[in-house]
Amino acid sequence: YTTAGSITLVIEWEDENVRFECADTGPGIPIKEQKKLFERFVQRGGAPGTGLGLAIAKHLVDLTGGSICFHSDPTIKPGTSCVVKMPLSQCDPPELVIKEDSNSLIEEPLSFLLIDDVAMNRSMLSRRIKRGIAPNATITEASTGEEALVICGKKQFDVIVVDQYMEEAGGVMVGTDVVFAMRRMRIDSIIIGCSGNDMDDLFKEAGSDWVWGKPMPSNVTTVKQLRTALTKRKMRKEPIEMDDDVGGETKYNDTIFNNG
Repeated sequence: YTTAGSITLVIEWEDENVRFECADTGPGIPIKEQKKLFERFVQRGGAPGTGLGLAIAKHLVDLTGGSICFHSDPTIKPGTSCVVKMPLSQCDPPELVIKEDSNSLIEEPLSFLLIDDVAMNRSMLSRRIKRGIAPNATITEASTGEEALVICGKKQFDVIVVDQYMEEAGGVMVGTDVVFAMRRMRIDSIIIGCSGNDMDDLFKEAGSDWVWGKPMPSNVTTVKQLRTALTKRKMRKEPIEMDDDVGGETKYNDTIFNNG
């Protein structure tokens, strides 16, 4: 109906009723058409739809013992305001019972490297990790892939999270380039690609273990993924005792960690 404007929704408590008011800045409803507004199959001109929306809304409000009304006078001011009141009694909130789940968080002091060109994104991801995934984690941040590779040359991490596009910080490398370079450096951290686009195949081809979409998956899903990956990574690092006939040496399985 209009190329610009706004819709405002206000919800408030009023005399044992919850009051919903929806107001828009559209063209309004002509006075002569307002009497039939809540009737079925009533539409304005060639407007799309079936003309049932307001009729159904009024029927549902009536069933709850509430009321619905509107105000619109295009001759004075454009726009329409619709108000719904529904009776709602107050009651005490139910007692909240929190079930402790020993598997809900990863208590190990994991080390994370977060690579993203936007500081706010790094901050939000860091907070998400500390609050809902691994509360004892230590977190290092990098704003470009080049910076991350330098950091990884000096320090090892349990988990690395890499964003795909990092133009804002002046980085040349995209996330898949960073993952590929890290695997070439034989970095065996759990590497997670992070992108709002469908980048799963490209990240996995580069060597990442899996991909997080934006927004991140639920904490429960993430914790399960990390637990499984950490267990596999630990098994690959465990010493393997060799038989005496091959020298009696203790060797380590340091296969590069990969989801495949």
